[in-house]
Amino acid sequence: MFGVPVVEYCITLIRYKIMISDFDVEELIRGLGNLDDDVDVDEYIYDNFGVEFDSFVKIIETLMPLIVMGQSPLTQKVYKGFGKDGVFFIKQEAD
Repeated sequence: MFGVPVVEYCITLIRYKIMISDFDVEELIRGLGNLDDDVDVDEYIYDNFGVEFDSFVKIIETLMPLIVMGQSPLTQKVYKGFGKDGVFFIKQEAD
């Protein structure tokens, strides 16, 4: 179960569709692949994920509202993952 502030934040993100700039996505891609400015990010995305840049942006925009962190009331461990309405779809222990 997520803490109340996290749930309220997620609800706010869902109400207001997130629009991510191409620049931010390019920075994300460069961070993922540890790429310098000489590497073509469109080519990198296609070669590594099999999708075009625009499709990659849509995937990110769809997943962003589902990113949450929460603490287990039983174990007190903190998790990060994708979830909605107080339920994780997929999670891993936070570093």
